Amino acid sequence: RFQPQTAVVWRATGQHNVYASYVRGIALGQEAPFWTSNEGEFLPSVLSRQLVVGLKYAPSEALALGAAVFRTSQPYQFAQPDDSAVGFTFVQQGQQTHTGLELTANGSVADRLDVTASASVLQARARDAGTPQYEGHQLINVPKVRAAVHVDYSLPSADNVGITGGWRYASSNVATPEGGVRAPSYSVFDLGLRLKQRIGEHPLTWRLSVDNVFDRFYWRDTGSSAGDYYLFAGAPRQARLSVTIG
Repeated sequence: RFQPQTAVVWRATGQHNVYASYVRGIALGQEAPFWTSNEGEFLPSVLSRQLVVGLKYAPSEALALGAAVFRTSQPYQFAQPDDSAVGFTFVQQGQQTHTGLELTANGSVADRLDVTASASVLQARARDAGTPQYEGHQLINVPKVRAAVHVDYSLPSADNVGITGGWRYASSNVATPEGGVRAPSYSVFDLGLRLKQRIGEHPLTWRLSVDNVFDRFYWRDTGSSAGDYYLFAGAPRQARLSVTIG
């Protein structure tokens, strides 16, 4: 298959870059699960297309902002209800399309304060699948909204000590192809401490982080395996200590 990949970047000013890219890819078709009439059959290969148009803006050398709109599409492979003996046949029919907007920020927003942030809004739909109950709502494991913020603040009284924090959010998440079951939205908070030292000529950084600091239970992802549908729980509160030399 012909799989072109192309990108164009226009440096509008010293602070603004506009870019566009188009990519085609190919992947193996999925295997029909055991509970469908064509169990074990592999569907045709999947040809995907992705178009991205974006803007990058650097208001200063220490801060970069970005915005991008994108659209990806590929054939939709799913278990279609029918009149077969088992009630389903695994088919490739219609298209699944993801259309979204992503915003990013990375760098220093104030003295001693660094931020990494992202937010996305994504519509994921099946179209022309011949199964109305599978259309008109989000696809499995594609929350409509995701957001994340991570901050790093260096203490003014001790330049080698920093406090870190983070927030992760995802809106409700479809868990079954007809959209009848959803995992609820969640917010998770993280905290940490950073300490910088030197051993001779080598910099040494200690990082203590506590993920999910309030020990919230949440469903992180939804998905399927061998035709069964699952909810995947997020990790409970956990602490990590790491040391980096060099």
